[in-house]
Order: sequence, then structure tokens, then C-alpha cells
Amino acid sequence: MNDSTNQLLYRVETAANLCDMGKSKFWELVMSGEIKSIKIGKARRIPAHELHAWISRQIEAANSTP
Repeated sequence: MNDSTNQLLYRVETAANLCDMGKSKFWELVMSGEIKSIKIGKARRIPAHELHAWISRQIEAANSTP
């Protein structure tokens, strides 16, 4: 059984599910570079720290809007 709290890399689909987002929108964010990812062979993975960093940026942007 996987403990996602200790997982270092996520599949795009898994990361999208964790963020309660659709796969298409999440892929769009990944391919635009807004959510940083790495390629391992043909697979693309989202480092856990990059997912947390993106969420932090979203919170910061939401809180800085008047």
C-alpha cells in the first residue's frame, strides 16, 4: 500500500486527483511549465515539492488580490 505523504514523484493523473482537478487542465499547467515536472524516459512525473510549491503560489496569489 502506498503512503502518498512520503511519495517523491507523482504521475500527472495522480497529482491531478490529489489537487481535485481534471487531468486535461492539469496537463495544460504541466506543459506550460506552471507546474514543474521531469521526464523519465517517456514518462512525466511531478516532484512532490514542486506540487507543494505550485499550491503555495496559488494561495499567495489568491491572498494578494485586492
